[in-house]
Amino acid sequence: MRKSNSYDLDLVHEQCKEVGLKSEFENSDLLVIHLTDDIKLRFENNITTHQSNGSVIEDDSLVDLGDDSDWHTHVHDFEFVDPRGHYVSMHYLDLIVGIASGEILIAELWNKDRLKERWPIHRDYNNEFDYLEKDDEIRVRRIFPSKQQTA
Repeated sequence: MRKSNSYDLDLVHEQCKEVGLKSEFENSDLLVIHLTDDIKLRFENNITTHQSNGSVIEDDSLVDLGDDSDWHTHVHDFEFVDPRGHYVSMHYLDLIVGIASGEILIAELWNKDRLKERWPIHRDYNNEFDYLEKDDEIRVRRIFPSKQQTA
């Protein structure tokens, strides 16, 4: 078993306040950021992850969009890559600032009017269009901070 590093949820919460994104603690290990009425970015600590190779990670951390989408990550530094191999790396706190500034967008993969997946992309560093299948479409949404106080 291996342990991962936890996200600093208090710091994420404070960062949300600074940039105008509404966030709230559901419990001491789960912070939910309300990006839109239907999109929530969740930072969660102290989860157990069972990997496909049979190993287990105790006290793992996870970022997801809190919906039926498969997208999630356990990383602290997000990497966004363009088709030419250029990339930018962002710490998870910078991700919050990037969402508020419009540098980080939310991509949605739709097929025949059904949402298949949702994930964050970088405005300038992305290669999302290389993997489209028949009847797929990608919709990209920018998040606009509401400047509301966080809970």
